Amino acid sequence: MSRARRNTHWSRIAIALAAGTILIGCALPAVGQVLQPGVPSPRRPGFQPRPPVPGQPTAPGTTPGAPGTTAQGQRGFLPEGIDIVAGVLLDRTAQLTADLADVSGAVIDPDSGRFILIGKRGKAETHFNPEDLLVAFRAAIGAEDGKAPGVSIEGPILDGQMTVRYLGGTQGTHFGQVMFEADRLLKCLAMGRDNITGKPLRANVPGYRTELELLSAFGGAKYPGAWHRYWFRPAQVVVSLSPDGTGIVFDKVEMAALTEYVPPLPEGGSEPASEAFCRHITEHYDEYAAEFPVLAELKNLTRMVALANWVVQRGIPINKAKLMTAPLPMVATPATTPMGFAEITERVPAGWMKHQMKGGVDLSLRTATLSRDRPRNWFAGVSTEVQDLKRAVLSTPSQSPRWDVKMGNTSYTAVVLAQAPKKPAKPPAAAKPTPKQPK
Repeated sequence: MSRARRNTHWSRIAIALAAGTILIGCALPAVGQVLQPGVPSPRRPGFQPRPPVPGQPTAPGTTPGAPGTTAQGQRGFLPEGIDIVAGVLLDRTAQLTADLADVSGAVIDPDSGRFILIGKRGKAETHFNPEDLLVAFRAAIGAEDGKAPGVSIEGPILDGQMTVRYLGGTQGTHFGQVMFEADRLLKCLAMGRDNITGKPLRANVPGYRTELELLSAFGGAKYPGAWHRYWFRPAQVVVSLSPDGTGIVFDKVEMAALTEYVPPLPEGGSEPASEAFCRHITEHYDEYAAEFPVLAELKNLTRMVALANWVVQRGIPINKAKLMTAPLPMVATPATTPMGFAEITERVPAGWMKHQMKGGVDLSLRTATLSRDRPRNWFAGVSTEVQDLKRAVLSTPSQSPRWDVKMGNTSYTAVVLAQAPKKPAKPPAAAKPTPKQPK
């Protein structure tokens, strides 16, 4: 390439991140922390919430579901199966789970039809959101688009606004809002700047550096002008199951930030500075989540996806028709988000570098590797300890909505989220009249 063409080329360099794409550099939307409905949450100084997007619909109401089918009956259940909706949408459920700091697993009781959540009490930045489980169940059964829960910030770009796509029936839900805000936070941390206020935004995690700082440390971009993308996905979800498959406990849930060139190189790989940034986010995810609660919420959503997939794959009967048509509280999820190109430009020896970003979240769980960028991330084994925990949980009378269980040195809290009505008992057969004997 001639020197004149190289100079012209450098003057156009921009880092863009879209549903995963970056053109070396990045312009990001600001990130606001996701709030639980009606529960105030403190914000970091200097980190302002996202203002409403002009023209974004905010009509009150509910998020309609899609028509579903009916599950087959099993053991003590009615043919409709467990009514997840009736339990999850009750105000009592939110109260019973309000102090659960961690979702440890779940138990299905085929005899009573109870779906029982198991967790640990304690202080936490985030808590179990019952509506998220319904969204996860809908995606596992089969959302309208047939996709796993996810979000993608991408083109087309119109009037400085990037398009936001929600996958797996998550638009208009708290589930979708969390994924969107988590993805935006990833881009803001890469840039080190809030694009709405224009103020610096940094993490207090030791070793954190923005992508721009890493680019400087690496001596510039490896392929100037090449696009690459960032996205979040579950790295590993490791669970233990009871021998009969009706009890589950989470052993490990790990999240990862990833990046790659767009289009991807045959041998894989991406911009070294981007890989270093993602590696630090992945290795210190829980530290970032302690500072930015939306990342802890994203991890909780992964648990909800895993629970729903487990129930559906085991063939546990649930009331699909009611699940798919039940209204959910409407939560604002923007259809577009500002790109903010003008606020983030950098002077480099060859000219000006403009930074733009796009990105995504993919909560798919796979039992086998489908491709290099879609590896296996769901691992399940059988454990008699889970069977013992299930036995301890089910030893409590079914009329109790919540109770504590101790296994060794670990204390759990069990909460009944849903229960299937039992089949009505058949009335006793009428006694047959005794035939008269002939005289």
